[in-house]
Amino acid sequence: MLLSTSRAFCRRSGLTLVLALAVGGAPGTLLAQTPKAKPPTASQVDAPQETTATYGDWVLHCARSGPVATADANTKTDAAPTTSCEVVQTITTDGQTAPVAKLAFGYPTMEAEQLVVTAVLPVNVALPGRVGLSGNGKAGDEERGAQALAWSACLPGGCYARANVEAGVIDVARKEKTGALRFVSAQGQTVVITLSWAGFASAITALDAYVKAH
Repeated sequence: MLLSTSRAFCRRSGLTLVLALAVGGAPGTLLAQTPKAKPPTASQVDAPQETTATYGDWVLHCARSGPVATADANTKTDAAPTTSCEVVQTITTDGQTAPVAKLAFGYPTMEAEQLVVTAVLPVNVALPGRVGLSGNGKAGDEERGAQALAWSACLPGGCYARANVEAGVIDVARKEKTGALRFVSAQGQTVVITLSWAGFASAITALDAYVKAH
């Protein structure tokens, strides 16, 4: 989808696609369909466990993947359960259900101390380049909470950019109502996507509390 220059977009909550913040930024794990729970089988020790909660325009999602046993019940596996947690916003245009962008803040694992921000944007982008996250949605001298995200890969479903969250970004996001994502399209046009911070303060607090508790 070609996005028009400096066009603002509305957001929609009710996330059904998950942004998995994989260690090392492996793009293949991003934008994966949330697996449906299945009854345990003989080849499984336990099924994936998920926690989901909505805070305004943000969704808190934590997923735990259990180890898989071998066919031999007497053979033990050394694989340990892994859990990742994040808060995500899905952004759509008016009248459309397909998202034009997603933004997530999260921890690749429960042991990780560094918060990571990941954006998924349309494939029509200029490479090389960066994605600009603006905490208050402004540019230039009036911008607050600025963060640059580096492109990691482009797949048919979108282009992925990520970065370790810099100091001050979260504080600005907690106070502002809207922010923005900016990038340059393949045609050389600057595209601006507006995002909402409604519910973000509560969502990020819940994220940190969940990670500390587990």
